[in-house]
Formats: sequence, structure tokens, C-alpha cells
Amino acid sequence: MLMQLPGVEHPEASTKIAEASSLVLFLELDEVLEDAGAWSEQEPRTLIEDLASREGVLVCLLGSRSLAEMKGLVENPRLVYVADRGMEVEGPAFHFVHPEAVQCRSAIEAVGQRLMGLPLLYPEIAIESRTLALAIDASRCPGDAAEEIANIVAALVPETHADLKASRHHARFEIRPRVSWGFREAMEWVYGRLKGTDAAIVAVGGEEVANAVAGSIHLGGEQRDGAGRPGGLVDVPGLLSWLLERWQERLDSMASSWGPHRARPSLALKETTPILNVRLRRAAMDRRRAANG
Repeated sequence: MLMQLPGVEHPEASTKIAEASSLVLFLELDEVLEDAGAWSEQEPRTLIEDLASREGVLVCLLGSRSLAEMKGLVENPRLVYVADRGMEVEGPAFHFVHPEAVQCRSAIEAVGQRLMGLPLLYPEIAIESRTLALAIDASRCPGDAAEEIANIVAALVPETHADLKASRHHARFEIRPRVSWGFREAMEWVYGRLKGTDAAIVAVGGEEVANAVAGSIHLGGEQRDGAGRPGGLVDVPGLLSWLLERWQERLDSMASSWGPHRARPSLALKETTPILNVRLRRAAMDRRRAANG
């Protein structure tokens, strides 16, 4: 009997999983776990590790945090980590850091040095220096502090900055390399390293991960109930339990034809030719020339 998540149905996912030879899950931590405070409980970690341990399953965790921070949330050698919004990727068979993003580290560090005095003006501010980004949290600052900090960030990282870009979400700011690379591109990069292409692909998270990989099933914030009404953010522990049950049913139904030693999806690291890095460097140089007029 198929178990459905409370108030939400996944007939398409059920059908694809029932016919797939492997299961790939892209799970965006920022969107569906960390903001909801789900990491205060052990259940999500246990379910993620349980799902990743199943034969034929690959679990990819996506987040804006650094690789070390993501491993601090949940560490398992079977997992693929898509850290720093895709600029660093590590899995059982590979480790990738976007070459152009690495070249912007000195620019990020320089901005960080300029911001070192902010806690003297705003004691409640939190500045986090990540491997490939700088995060500023002014949500606890009083009054118009967020607007004042926004002006400071805009002065240090204007829209015409050749190497960096700044983004804002309410009273939180992020400064990161100006590269044409994010979750979508990183997901495609990871999927391109799978030997098999007949996997059921499930993406859980925000708009950026939706349909990033052709044929994927998006189970993010646009969930709807049986009457077509918006259902809000997906229940992640419930979803992981649901996927575990669906995949175990698939394993049981195919045990006789698959044999006793069915492997997880194999990951093969394709060679990255020097031409790619040269093109990235040339693109960065072109942007700098354009910014300098």
C-alpha cells in the first residue's frame, strides 16, 4: 500500500521510482531544513544516512554553507555535498571547486577586512567568513541598522564590481564570487557523472533546484494537496520516510531480476580539460575590462 505524505500526493514520483533502476535525491538544506529548525532533532540526519546507505540510492545535499559546515550538520562518506551554492562539490569519487570562484577569494577577504569594524557600530551583527563567501546577519540589530548596512555593502560591492556580487534577504546579506554557476549548474555537473541515466531524480528545495536536471521531480515549497490547494513547505522527515518505503518496495519487487549485489549509482569523474579553465579565466578578464571601461 502506498503511503502518501500528510495532505500531499506524489503519484508521479511513485510511478518513476517504481520503474527506476536507481534513485537520486537532491536535498537543499537551506530551504527545507535549516530555516525550519529541523536540525534541532536527530531524525533528519538519521533518515538521510539511512537513505544514503540503501543500494541504488545517491543523496546529494545542497547548501549555501561551506563544505566543512555542511559536514558538521551531517557527515557520511556516501553523501555528495554541493556546498557554497554549488561552487564546491565533493562526493565519494570526486572533489570539485569552481576555478573562477577560487580566484575571487582574495577579493572576498579584502571586503571582510573592510567590514571588521562593523561589530563596533552594531554589536548585534554577525559576520561569517566562509570559504567562498561572506555572510552578514543584521536581523538582531535595532532600528534602521539593516538599511545602513545595506548602504555599506553596496558601497563595497557595487553592481559593477568585477569579481563579487552582493545579495540581500531581509536583514541578511551575502557576498560571493560573480560567477555564472549555482545549484542548477552544480546539479547538472553531478548528474553528468552518473554512469546510469535511468534514475528517478527527486529535487527537494526552492525554485533554483526545480527542474535543474531534466526529468527530475520537484518536491519543494509548491506542494499541493489533493484539492490543488497550496500545501506549504514539504515535511522533510516525512518525505525521507516516504522515499525509504518507496525504494524498499522497488528493491523487493526487483530482487529476483537484479541479483543479490546491486550497486549504488556509480559515479565517474570525467576529465576536466584545461580549455574549460582557460575559458573561465578569459570570461573573468572580459568582465574586468568591461567594468574598468
